Amino acid sequence: MSDSGSQSSKKGFWHNPTVVALAPILVSWLLTKIEDVKLEWAWTWIPEWIVSVGRWFNAPIGIKPAWMISAVALVYLMSRLIKKFASLASTEAPDFLNYMTDRIDGLQWKWKWRPDRSGTYDMTEILALCPQCSYPMVWTFNGYGWGRSEELHCEECKHSQALDTSRSDTENRIRRRVGHTLEQRDTQSGKKNG
Repeated sequence: MSDSGSQSSKKGFWHNPTVVALAPILVSWLLTKIEDVKLEWAWTWIPEWIVSVGRWFNAPIGIKPAWMISAVALVYLMSRLIKKFASLASTEAPDFLNYMTDRIDGLQWKWKWRPDRSGTYDMTEILALCPQCSYPMVWTFNGYGWGRSEELHCEECKHSQALDTSRSDTENRIRRRVGHTLEQRDTQSGKKNG
C-alpha cells in the first residue's frame, strides 16, 4: 500500500513512447513536403539545407527514406506496446489486495483498492458496516452550527453510531490503521521467511 501523498515518477512529453514513435513519422512527412511549401507559399526563410534533406527524402529510389524511417518508428512503437501489455498481463496482484475488511475501533469496515498510474494503490469506498445488521452505514450530520457533528447511520435498521472525529479524519485513521496492519504482516512474514 502507498500513501496518497507518495511521489510518483512523472515522465516528460518526449519520454512518451507514442510521441517518440510518431515524431519521426511526422518529421519525415514534413520534410517530403518542404520544397513544395517553400515554392508555393514563398517561405524564403526556410534554409536551403532543409530543402535538400526534403529532396533526399523524395529521392526516386526503390524505398524512400521517409518510408524507412516511418517503418522503423512503427516497429519501435509496436514493440513498446507489446512489451507494455505483456508486462501488465504477467504481473501478479499484490497479496494485500485481498485485505478489504477489518474490525477497527469497534466497527467492521470494508474498502476497495484502486491502482493509480504509477502502480501504487489507494483505499477507496471506505464503509462502516452496521454492528446490528451489517448493512453499509452512511454519514449524516447531527445538530446545527458549532455543535454540529457527523455520525454513521444505518438506513436499514436505523441504528446510529456517533464518532468523535469527522468523516475525513476517520477515513484517514482507517487508512493509517490498515497501513500499520499491512506493515506488521510484512514484518511477521519476513521473520518467518528469514
